[in-house]
Amino acid sequence: MPNMNTADLRIVPLDDRSIDLLPLPCAACVYWEDPKEFATHPAQDRGSTLKREWIRERLQAAGKGYGGFVALLAGVPVGFCQFSTEPFFPRVSDYESGPPSPDSLFVACLYVLPGAERRGIGRELLNFIEDEADSRGLQAVETLARDGSADNPSGPAEFWRRAGYQVVREKGGYALMRKDAARKSR
Repeated sequence: MPNMNTADLRIVPLDDRSIDLLPLPCAACVYWEDPKEFATHPAQDRGSTLKREWIRERLQAAGKGYGGFVALLAGVPVGFCQFSTEPFFPRVSDYESGPPSPDSLFVACLYVLPGAERRGIGRELLNFIEDEADSRGLQAVETLARDGSADNPSGPAEFWRRAGYQVVREKGGYALMRKDAARKSR
């Protein structure tokens, strides 16, 4: 990853144009979208096609609560997040510590490319997510995370704790973490 100033960071909403900017491995990962297909370890081109189709369907389905952001550093995709309100993501029912609360915006993944971490990119994506929850009138933002491991879609629980999230339930090695919305005066 080139040494770039985070002043060159731009966060763009996920839409028909930015869908092609998802960084790898996010662009081909169907972990949340299609658990059965994910289990087959689809080739990158198949995974990318499935991911784009799934996202496009959600973005076009009015009222489904789906969204996301892409982080660009000097025009280079370095991060991605996706979130939804109910009905959430197909795989969320696999987690013993779930389900997320119906009053929350659930963050399925928040990913920053290796080499771009610790520059505030994840925190900036999270700021956009929290603003999105606030603009939708939701009560909280929630995610699933693990202690001591970044090997999960939303990153390590420590990242979420530093951002003010608290554990709601912990089972099966994952914690459902929540931060109540801080209503902003408009």
